[in-house]
Amino acid sequence: MISGVYIGGVIPSSSFASYKSVFSDKSKAFEKFEQSPQVQKAIADFKARVGKVKDVDELLKDRKLTEFVLSAFALDEEIKFPGRLKKILTEDPNDKASLVNKLIDPRYKEMAKEISIAGLGGIGKLSFHFFQDELAKKFVTNEFEKKLGEQDPALREAAYFKRNAGKITKVLDILGDKVLRSVVTSALGIPPQAAIQSIEKQMSLITDKIDVKKFADPVFTDNFLKKFLIKKDAEGGGGGGTALTGKSAALQLLQSAGSSNSLVNLLV
Repeated sequence: MISGVYIGGVIPSSSFASYKSVFSDKSKAFEKFEQSPQVQKAIADFKARVGKVKDVDELLKDRKLTEFVLSAFALDEEIKFPGRLKKILTEDPNDKASLVNKLIDPRYKEMAKEISIAGLGGIGKLSFHFFQDELAKKFVTNEFEKKLGEQDPALREAAYFKRNAGKITKVLDILGDKVLRSVVTSALGIPPQAAIQSIEKQMSLITDKIDVKKFADPVFTDNFLKKFLIKKDAEGGGGGGTALTGKSAALQLLQSAGSSNSLVNLLV
């Protein structure tokens, strides 16, 4: 939704270097993005539009308003499925028969519970000013990560993982979220083809290599993300510029794996 805003610190040749640059001083990069005219205009427009709708049907008819709400929960692609979205928003998330309880991705249930249309009617908490402010913060966070992704897709995945890692309590939390799954399987060297195996087998592939409860530790998570990004660079998939440069830098880090303190060995 946000265009014309550039985030500095992203180094074209290396996802790992970009991560260090952006997240060593993320607060300033994020603050600059948040205060940009484009972002502030989007927030003001959201608040003006949401004040004019009275029910879920009016909400879903306003595409810009719907896009804003979905972006806040990193569910941008759901805009393609208005019928399903209406069920997600209006069915009781505490009812086991509700659609959100049949979807693996926990973001759907999070959105339904937070907006609370089923419990409050109308447009739920979207009519409350305090909630509009909370939603705007979520929106800015996701849009910031999307901008990182435009410059380096691996960096967006890392940012999303860093923000959500503390919520991981079991392996299914990872398997149910495509970004968390992508980061973990990539960092652990689990091939994409594993997704066609049974859930039990996929769980085993992860638990055999890592204790997911360790993601509650921000230091562990940060080191895990460094491993993920170094691997992306080594594969030539990181950074927005010449893959060879990023790959060479990453290989130098990977080749230092003989040290017990190397990033590659931190999680082994």
